[in-house]
Amino acid sequence: MYILGISSFDHDSAATILRDGEIIAAAQEERFSRKKNDSSFPENSIDFCLEYTNIKIDNVDAIAFYESSSEIIKDKFPGEKIHFVKHNFAHAASAFFPSPFEKAAVITLDGEGDGISQSTFFADCPSIRGGFDNQPKMRAPCMQELTEHPFPHSIGYLYSAFTQFLGFRVGFGEYKVMGLAPYGKPKFVNLIFEHLVNLNNDGSFTLNMEYFDFSGKNLLTTEKFYKLFDGLPRDPDNELSQFNADIAGSIQTAAEIIILKVADHAYKITKCENLCLAGGVALNCVANGKLLNESKFKSIWVQPAAGDAGGAIGAALFVYHEVLNNERKSDGTTDKMKGALLGPDFSENYIKKFIDKNKITAKRFDDNTLSEKIAELIDKQKIIGLFRGRMEFGPRALGNRSILADARSSKMQTILNKKIKCRESFRPFAPACLSERAGEYFESGISSPYMLFVTRIKEKLRIPRNNDEQKFERRVCKIRSPFPAITHIDYSARVQTVDKKTNPFFYKVIKAFDERTGCGMVINTSFNFRDEPIVCTPEDAYRCFLRTGIDFLVLGNYLISRDLPQMNPPSAEKLTDDLSGATHRHSK
Repeated sequence: MYILGISSFDHDSAATILRDGEIIAAAQEERFSRKKNDSSFPENSIDFCLEYTNIKIDNVDAIAFYESSSEIIKDKFPGEKIHFVKHNFAHAASAFFPSPFEKAAVITLDGEGDGISQSTFFADCPSIRGGFDNQPKMRAPCMQELTEHPFPHSIGYLYSAFTQFLGFRVGFGEYKVMGLAPYGKPKFVNLIFEHLVNLNNDGSFTLNMEYFDFSGKNLLTTEKFYKLFDGLPRDPDNELSQFNADIAGSIQTAAEIIILKVADHAYKITKCENLCLAGGVALNCVANGKLLNESKFKSIWVQPAAGDAGGAIGAALFVYHEVLNNERKSDGTTDKMKGALLGPDFSENYIKKFIDKNKITAKRFDDNTLSEKIAELIDKQKIIGLFRGRMEFGPRALGNRSILADARSSKMQTILNKKIKCRESFRPFAPACLSERAGEYFESGISSPYMLFVTRIKEKLRIPRNNDEQKFERRVCKIRSPFPAITHIDYSARVQTVDKKTNPFFYKVIKAFDERTGCGMVINTSFNFRDEPIVCTPEDAYRCFLRTGIDFLVLGNYLISRDLPQMNPPSAEKLTDDLSGATHRHSK
């Protein structure tokens, strides 16, 4: 049985394909169109999913859409195959069904979808009953919605309003607010709860709409909001101030308080020790870290594509299990996201044809030699663009479309931010750490394969700080641990733990670096230029390599050096992807 899942028309359009309930492929439309957060109908993503599975649309048994209705979807897919899944149910399904848990509390934290901004479920899949003596197979639903919170009272929109006030772009800049927050003090938290948010003990809350305008206009806040904080929104061209950092610290703290209240109530009403999270707010990895350390839940699993892209997976899984009544099986330990490595990959034949066609000087290595070579180059302070295997699904690069560098370098954060990513200097970088060594470096011995939890460097590794006399902009590059490039101002890090089974080659690279240096982690940041999606194809990767200060590019098993003489190298604009005769780019 094949089920096609689709999310579209708001932001982060995507598609996925299930085969007998197994996630076979998934991709975001932005990766093909090269338009960040592309909201258009995911035609390219659908084509990829069908081609990767080697089927046509006529072979699909059901089509699932992540909202309760869409005339466009009805027009594109006439017939009875279409199932519309309520937005928050799609998010909840994306969180629970791929999770390792047999049962769990499920929380969706969103901007808005189908009029709902937050909801709580209890999820448990009882065995299918019946199916004998000509009786239909029956079971109770897996997912029971317990609470829902209506729009406009939305933690997602609240956070976005402050994102806009700080001069960042809504839908793009929320990560920046999260990264800026530790540079500030939560001076305005009381002001937020006195004037903007009425928070109840059960986690429900209302926004004072005298301060907000979510009617679809350009601004999310009113004049009353500006008067409360004594100023207009920051001009994006102006430098950030300590006041801006304090605003960021305040909204981040307020969001954490709300989320912890929601989680406490979910624990109380479900009496379950496992928690699953999805929805765009679930990408706030600082809040996720707080939940891990301060909530009553013993285990937490977050959908790697927690935003609307993941709604495609959730809608498909909801239809498979809840509508078509197929049983769910769980071993209690392993999730079903396959490391989120669900996108296109490219054969060696394709990559070789691309290199030859564009007259690129490259050298091929076997896996063992290549991993050791990458480790050697990182140790020599070189920056590596790593392009291998299947593309990641979701906003995080997890080792297949990644930029790698040395976490021990005191200069690498500045170099990467200014010369490679061309982004704000305060934004931190994440470590990819050998899973078996994470407990040596980070509190809690955290397991975080999808880079969705922030934890802190162990106290014994911290270098004491003195920020009393320092201005905001002068505190960015202070050394705070033996791994300054990944240690944020508050000693925190957004960790990815890497194990041998999920991503053997990436593990091999970090292991080789560990054996060479004694450091079991490297910087891992997404392989993209500013305001562009993560690279999808060898063409995208080489283009990004040409435009930035990346020193070496890995395409499959080929290594390309910026320092090697190229045979008539193409410009980024003249790069060709006309590779007729090469193995198909979506090869398995």
